[in-house]
Amino acid sequence: MKNLSNARSRGTHHHATGMDLLANPLEFLEEDHLRTRTVCSAFDRIADSETPSREDVFKALTYLENELSLFIVDEDADLVRLMRGHLDEAPALFELLRRVTELHQEIAFRSRPVIDLLQILKKQLRGLTYSEQTCLRDLATVLRSDMAMENGKLLPLAKQLLTEEELAELRSAMFQRRLSDFRDHRASGA
Repeated sequence: MKNLSNARSRGTHHHATGMDLLANPLEFLEEDHLRTRTVCSAFDRIADSETPSREDVFKALTYLENELSLFIVDEDADLVRLMRGHLDEAPALFELLRRVTELHQEIAFRSRPVIDLLQILKKQLRGLTYSEQTCLRDLATVLRSDMAMENGKLLPLAKQLLTEEELAELRSAMFQRRLSDFRDHRASGA
């Protein structure tokens, strides 16, 4: 079983996935998926609880506000872009990349209302309405679908097709993004 180093609790300016994993950016993305799985479980607990735990609310909110956007940009701006250079090597890749992009758009659409809900719960814990439960469950469902597609199809193809130079480019972009994000959090006093 994989070590869930990414599930440790940290401040909001830290990223749950250990930066040392960036030595292999595809492993880093797999570890991000494990982190996402733990957050989806928190969404489930929040939706199912009479009164959600403060820890689950903070974990889910921190993930959505600080980690998810980096994870999506890693894949859309860098991984998908690099994989497009290999369309001639894998006939099904075009459709796979289109589907991943659609899932990411749906994740972005479903994330905003969940962030708003979690910010309300952060101020005052309470049970959720049926529509609020559905909102959380719908986001968890699309996140799980995205992880399944990426773990089952996209990342194995990336391991097979990406060159060492492309992996170095991916690693550099992911590192620079996190360094920039860390600086932004430091400057804002977070």
